[in-house]
Amino acid sequence: MAYDPSEQDEIEHEFLKLLRYATKDGGKKRAAGTKVPWKIDPGHLEAFHRHVGRTYLDPGGRDPDSGASHWVAVAWRALALAWQEDHKDEMRDEWRRLGYGA
Repeated sequence: MAYDPSEQDEIEHEFLKLLRYATKDGGKKRAAGTKVPWKIDPGHLEAFHRHVGRTYLDPGGRDPDSGASHWVAVAWRALALAWQEDHKDEMRDEWRRLGYGA
């Protein structure tokens, strides 16, 4: 079977819709000043584990804040953690300034 680039376009389109659903609540909280920017948020790993646990405790369940599937929340947190890892050097000073001890 030949590679079909439209498959990647479909994946990106569908996953982007899911990620927007999962991240909208956090964006509202950041706009209200009740949550730190996602790039420096130290809570991604804890939230990742919490959502993984909830997928087993409540299969098919949804995050009470965003309404997104817990699996989508897991995916979002994994992507945020990957971004933070890739940008650790540039974020280190900001984390220290905010007292996160990076």
